[in-house]
Amino acid sequence: MITVLEDAKITYQRICWCVPVEYNGDKYMIVADEDDNQGDHAIHEYDEDSRYNIGDQYNGDDYDDLFENIIEVMMDCGELSSGLEKGTMVELED
Repeated sequence: MITVLEDAKITYQRICWCVPVEYNGDKYMIVADEDDNQGDHAIHEYDEDSRYNIGDQYNGDDYDDLFENIIEVMMDCGELSSGLEKGTMVELED
């Protein structure tokens, strides 16, 4: 017989997730790779013909502005997580 002496503990966790967003009338995909220590987030093109609608990583000249205006704003509001739900709206400051 084997007896479990304590509940199992998660000692390390990694999660990859994505979510489509609309910003200024254009659709993008936020793609995240997070673990217990850090998270990497990127903006990808929205591609209806690709798996999970994840297109190529966005490489426009305005990438840094998009990253700041989408990802950083959502982070600051506490809305950037794998628990995002359809219909969530984040107000932008003027």
